[in-house]
Amino acid sequence: METNPVMESDADKIARLEAENTALLVENAALLAKEASWAVEKAHLESLARLDDLTELPNRRQMTHELSVALANVQRQHFDLVVAEVDLDFFKRVNDQYGHPQGDAVLKAFAKFISQTLRDTDFFGRWGGEEFLLILPIDKGTSPDEIMHLFTRYHEKASQINRSDDTEPFQEQTISIGAVFIESGQQNLDPEKILKQVDVALYESKQTRDTTTFKPYQPDRSQTPS
Repeated sequence: METNPVMESDADKIARLEAENTALLVENAALLAKEASWAVEKAHLESLARLDDLTELPNRRQMTHELSVALANVQRQHFDLVVAEVDLDFFKRVNDQYGHPQGDAVLKAFAKFISQTLRDTDFFGRWGGEEFLLILPIDKGTSPDEIMHLFTRYHEKASQINRSDDTEPFQEQTISIGAVFIESGQQNLDPEKILKQVDVALYESKQTRDTTTFKPYQPDRSQTPS
């Protein structure tokens, strides 16, 4: 003889549905937390891809992007622009004499010092090795003397770099700067061509022992250092 199944009371049904709903809410909350964690991890990894491991400055890839953006704004006549490459002089000697850990300390100290002088609109990144790149939007009509004064501050900052310990004197660090000035409104600006001119200016600065070589951008110039 078959028996009829026990009928679920309304109270039991409500309790069961509430329990199932609570379980779903907990499961959804766990999924949302996992997605949030993934988003944070993704943002962290993307940030690492844009930064130099040692100095935590923008890396070459990111600085190349920032230069393209800045040049687009120059072409729209938003501002003039200075692009400069900074090289720590005789850096191999630092590594050879004091060791790579101390060389790394010098790079980090220089990065920190220069970062402290930047405006919100400036970009400063590690270009490679002991070379750094500066992208400086400036107001139209800014005089070359004002810009050179800024570079003088960079030289002063470099000379203040010291070893991470005081066991022995550390030779004063000097830098060479090659910079190109780009007037607003110029069109068809090629980042690669500009960087070549900046490289030429830096090369001339190091060859002549002139601490800074600062030149206007030449649209038809394509020479590179020999």
